[in-house]
Amino acid sequence: MTLSWLVAAVALAGLVAGIAARAAVMRYSAAGRGAGEGVPGGGGEEENAGAARGGDRSAAAVTAAGRRLRLPPLSVEVATAAVAGLLAASAGAVPVLPALCWLGVCAVPLTLIDMRVRRLPDVLTAAAYSGTLVLLAAAAAATGHWAQLARAAVGGAALAACFLALALAGPGSVGLGDVKLSASAGTTLAWFGWRVLLAGVFAGLVLAAVYGLTLLALRRATMRQQIPFGPFLLAGTLAAIIAALV
Repeated sequence: MTLSWLVAAVALAGLVAGIAARAAVMRYSAAGRGAGEGVPGGGGEEENAGAARGGDRSAAAVTAAGRRLRLPPLSVEVATAAVAGLLAASAGAVPVLPALCWLGVCAVPLTLIDMRVRRLPDVLTAAAYSGTLVLLAAAAAATGHWAQLARAAVGGAALAACFLALALAGPGSVGLGDVKLSASAGTTLAWFGWRVLLAGVFAGLVLAAVYGLTLLALRRATMRQQIPFGPFLLAGTLAAIIAALV
């Protein structure tokens, strides 16, 4: 299969997967479900969504804002197809491609949900991690790269441990959802090497900082207000992976 046909096929599969991604966004953007599912404020859902921002906005305002947002037709599906196609164009027909595409597909609803209601649902972070790890194991079995798989597993566990330490040491710095998501990001990044792992995390931090400073400059946020970190961790992860592939 030529690269163009591979990209087209993967993008089409991403378009179909985007239907499930849209359903996940609509379901988990709703208010008042699953306390403790990883709000960046460090705890459990509506209460922390308001408290983490120092009372600037109530939990009801956050969830109401999430409800008011509308997803344009095919926007989630096209975004999912674009992410999958970009990964296919960067990686080519390699055994690790399914794992990359799985993480990319999961990244779309996780990003949208976190941006809308400051949540990273357990069901999606668990699916991202388990699916990525299984598909990386399949890639290792196909190529014999068991050392890469071991490094990936260690990298994911190490990054999650670092995020957990941050969450415990400074409540409100990162949430439990970010801790769980970091396991998927770290596992995938470490497959490509320790430098790629560091680059992906650094890129996520830089993107989050730029976003926060932009909000401050536009006076749309205060110093006490928190921003969702999950989307930026995922963006940094995918950017570092693509840079390592090209």
